Amino acid sequence: MSLSRVTRNIRSSLFFFGAAFLVWFVFLFLTDAYSYSQGEVKVAGAFLAAALSFWLLREVGYFSTLRLYPRKSDLLLVLCVTPIAALLLHILLHDILRIPMISTIAFLLWSPILAATIFSLEYFAAGAFLGSFRKRKVVLDLLPEERANMLADFAALGINESLQFLNRNDLRKHLLSARQQEISLIIISRKAVYNFDADGILLRAHLAGIPILDHHTISADLTGRISLSDPDQWTYILDATRQTPLLRTFAQLKVVLEPVCAICLGALFSPLMVTLAVLIKASSKGPVFYSQTRTGYLGRPFKLIKFRSMSTDAEAKGPQWSSHDDTRVTPLGRFMRKTRLDELPQLWNVLKGEMSFFGPRPERPEMYKKLERDIPLFRMRTIVRPGISGWAQVNAGYAGSIEESLSKLEYDLYYIKLMSPRLDLIILLKTLLLFFVTPPGERIAAKNAKPTLPEAANT
Repeated sequence: MSLSRVTRNIRSSLFFFGAAFLVWFVFLFLTDAYSYSQGEVKVAGAFLAAALSFWLLREVGYFSTLRLYPRKSDLLLVLCVTPIAALLLHILLHDILRIPMISTIAFLLWSPILAATIFSLEYFAAGAFLGSFRKRKVVLDLLPEERANMLADFAALGINESLQFLNRNDLRKHLLSARQQEISLIIISRKAVYNFDADGILLRAHLAGIPILDHHTISADLTGRISLSDPDQWTYILDATRQTPLLRTFAQLKVVLEPVCAICLGALFSPLMVTLAVLIKASSKGPVFYSQTRTGYLGRPFKLIKFRSMSTDAEAKGPQWSSHDDTRVTPLGRFMRKTRLDELPQLWNVLKGEMSFFGPRPERPEMYKKLERDIPLFRMRTIVRPGISGWAQVNAGYAGSIEESLSKLEYDLYYIKLMSPRLDLIILLKTLLLFFVTPPGERIAAKNAKPTLPEAANT
């Protein structure tokens, strides 16, 4: 069962389509000074632009999160898709149908404003709808502990007030009274429904068109991590993002385009990098750059390059965990770490194909061996290229212990499960927010309960 079906019940995608159609129609009406009589063309054009935007966003996962309304970070996806729709629409109306229009450049320049307007309309319309209509009914067919954890996940997002939670008996009553359309979603666990009941309640609910999802899928989507304390971990893989041809093409293009982007960013930031190099040399003894062996893609070692942020005798006692208040860090190094400027030389690693912009952070071989021994699933994070930033990095910061490394692994596995342009854009936005707001060394994961090693991992 795909989450796109769930969103048509929990979060209606009609809000986006309606907002996109309205904004495009108004835009075409106001910018077409020569053909006010061709209203049907404007309607058709607005419909095509909305439909194209909807299809592209669905393919990159815009509608595939269990939210009552879109995340603010989803605006990035709308900003990326709207210029494509604007370009194709202008080609259709101006170049093919020969309708007088403003220029292509003007169309593209207007597209960010259109995107922001569409997103704002969808966001506030969804919020107004939720506040004005009845609560969504969600059936929880779970064990007591699973139910408590699921309610806590919903409460953490602040959407409990918009949901009404039912049990299997409530579901039975709704089906018998032909009120199945009132049920938005059924969340089950295989432990709670290990066999078919005599009345076939869940099968009848399935035939009635009610989405049924495993609680692992919902929990991962709500928390942004895969719980390794649950021995039934492979259930998550069954609900992973389907790698459509579009997503596979995106992954292949990343390998080619990221080195090109690294060259462009290197040229753009070269004045800043030269300035930092001079300041490092002037403020402390030692080299400007710091090269360190890390474990990369498929366990292959490579030399990671950073601006030196520690004193030259930082590892006189051997490899140590990094921490937020690490006394080995120089004053300038502390600033660079807070702003992530010490990571800029890793553009060279991206250029060489050793790293990606987004992915799990590479560990030192000494730490990797220890973590691999204590966390048997730790090696799974090397099946994708390591990144300058990543889902675990922006959500959990630095890891200073086995438990915190395990927590970061849960975020890394979530990223691998749901790799998509949408998730990369969210990581980019969170990374920029960390630059201005939150020091990356503050372990956000500490807000969550520390996970425990899964028993099944030792088998």
